[in-house]
Amino acid sequence: SWESINVWYRSGAIIVAGIFAHLVFKFFVLRALEKISDATTNDLDDRLVYFIKRFHVIVLTFALFLLLLQNHGIAITPFLASAGIAGIAIGLAAKETLSDILSGIFLIADRPIRIGDRIKIERPGKHWGGWGDVTEIGLRRTQIRNSDGIILDYPNSVLANSVITNFSYLDKQNFPCECSDHHWYGHCYQSLLC
Repeated sequence: SWESINVWYRSGAIIVAGIFAHLVFKFFVLRALEKISDATTNDLDDRLVYFIKRFHVIVLTFALFLLLLQNHGIAITPFLASAGIAGIAIGLAAKETLSDILSGIFLIADRPIRIGDRIKIERPGKHWGGWGDVTEIGLRRTQIRNSDGIILDYPNSVLANSVITNFSYLDKQNFPCECSDHHWYGHCYQSLLC
């Protein structure tokens, strides 16, 4: 039976099982999710797959750590209780970071802006507003390149509480152009493109 095996052999078996679980998840589940996300045009599923890649290693490492503690006869219930208390303390200390992350999740899910969009941000509170092109949308911050080429990092909680005008959603405008001579059509077309 499992209990009759040496504790160090059981620890080795737990570690090997954890590595096997990681490899199965990485090569089968994550690859299937990547194929599905590559087949779609939106970037929400790409970011979700990236988040799962990072998060599954943390969860697996924590589970292996608890199993190894339990295997060596250490009670894990007090450890879980203290981890819960530590989680509450960290949550209260990192309130702004958690607010940025949750706002980032809502920005990614609701998609009021996308990478490449030209947006204008109204002055949100004490932060100064501005406009530019969205270059990156992360979980905590969104990067916007303004007309001077300067990249500004906006906390996602600030963007979530701001009025954002997205110029990329505007319909293309039709401009009337009258040309009296046939060879001026090319000139009118070029001037409209500028």
